Amino acid sequence: MEGLRLSLDSLYSQVDEIYVSLNGHEVKPYYDDIDDKITWIFLDNSLGDAAKVFGLENRKGFIFLCDDDLAYPDNYVAYMMSKYDQHKGCIITLHGKVFQHPVRRSHGGYRENYHCLHTSVGDHIVDTGGSGVMLFHTDDFRITVNECPYKNMLDVWIGKKARESGVKIVAVEHKAGWLKYLSPLKTIWNSHTREDEAYQVKVLQSFIR
Repeated sequence: MEGLRLSLDSLYSQVDEIYVSLNGHEVKPYYDDIDDKITWIFLDNSLGDAAKVFGLENRKGFIFLCDDDLAYPDNYVAYMMSKYDQHKGCIITLHGKVFQHPVRRSHGGYRENYHCLHTSVGDHIVDTGGSGVMLFHTDDFRITVNECPYKNMLDVWIGKKARESGVKIVAVEHKAGWLKYLSPLKTIWNSHTREDEAYQVKVLQSFIR
């Protein structure tokens, strides 16, 4: 869990509380020096990336959704909050996609693609946002695990709920290299199947017309 430790270290001084979903683990890591802010949540991995929003219905305030394969810069929270102030009521992200109409593919076929690891110029309203680099306030937006019935497509479920709720998703400008990618051995992208693709396209088509 070296990547998790690096990710937590990068966020620890910037936030009040940290909730870590441990998918498929029964024992928490020994992180005594930072444990005071962390609530460990043990899950069986059946939720996939929707574990990021586990228990969200019981929380209030600004929520940052993060990934353990990223190390965040020292000014990450301050910058994202400044962007929220510019786009009040919106979901803020560093990674977003605008799909071609009609949607034919979930991975590819984008009209616009703003990547969290690459330079992005200007702020743009998008169809879906990257949930590992995302901020919102619970007064504006909430989503529960029950609204994510198919695993490992949280970005799509958030996009659907946001569109249905009239909440805009804004991919904001940033420089390449601002985030550090920690290169895990296995990712959700590696396990994406043809069946996953077909299902995601169907959901995308239901709210992007």
